[in-house]
Amino acid sequence: MNKLKIIVLASLSLMAAQSVHAVVMGPLTDLAANCDSSSTNAVIDDKAQMQGQLCALQNVAKMQQLAVQNQIQNLGNTQAQIQALQQKIALASSTNNHSDFKWVPGVAHVIPANAVIAGQNAGKNITICQAQYSGNPPGYAQTNLYPGQLDPEGCVITYAGQTFVIDPYNILTSTKPGYWGTSKEAGDEPVRNAPVFMNGYNNPVSQSIVNFQQKPATAVQAQAQPVIGGYEYDHYLYVCRIKLNNTYQVGKVVSGNCNVAVGNKEGSWPDYQVLMTAQPTTESVTSS
Repeated sequence: MNKLKIIVLASLSLMAAQSVHAVVMGPLTDLAANCDSSSTNAVIDDKAQMQGQLCALQNVAKMQQLAVQNQIQNLGNTQAQIQALQQKIALASSTNNHSDFKWVPGVAHVIPANAVIAGQNAGKNITICQAQYSGNPPGYAQTNLYPGQLDPEGCVITYAGQTFVIDPYNILTSTKPGYWGTSKEAGDEPVRNAPVFMNGYNNPVSQSIVNFQQKPATAVQAQAQPVIGGYEYDHYLYVCRIKLNNTYQVGKVVSGNCNVAVGNKEGSWPDYQVLMTAQPTTESVTSS
């Protein structure tokens, strides 16, 4: 009789264990299928705990994947910005010779140590200057700016067939000597509505110092550009020089000629040289 009770109790225990197992395993299957679902069962074994940890890690992995994608996109944008800046730096390096040429005020007739020299006459250096002149004909209200050469009294410029000595004036300075090129190498002087570098000055007429260069079309052309010495009406003026009777004269390029002061008059010569920031290469001359 005792043996029969033991057998019956064992059978009941086995049936109860199978029922509990069925209750626990059901929610675990759902949890594996849907990581966001949660179990309301009070009985959670080790497998259920590991399943919950797996879900949490999967969610972390998804967030990390999104973060990586955002970082990749940001990296692409940063690389594009770096490339654009590198191109600007390369262009700035090729056009750096422009920043070397500056017009500075002539103070007390003292010539700066880095003044650009256009040559020598009788052993004396020729200093390049520029000055404004307001003797315009009717219909022209603005003051023009002319390049010329310095003498003890001021800057000698020419206008309308005459010469003028003007003080105040500006002196051309540079850390580089520049290059005196041919009219072909310089090309045509740009019109006033052409884009130019003006060093932050929006209205050059109202400024006592005007520093600007013709804006280059390409980096190759930027390696050597004519130095703009001023402006007259609708166009800018290149700095030019001629050699007459073994003497240099500095003036302005106008309509394919170099106009300089000869005595008290303005003379015009078709054979002249133009001051350039550097010696142009064959490629830059061809592409001009």
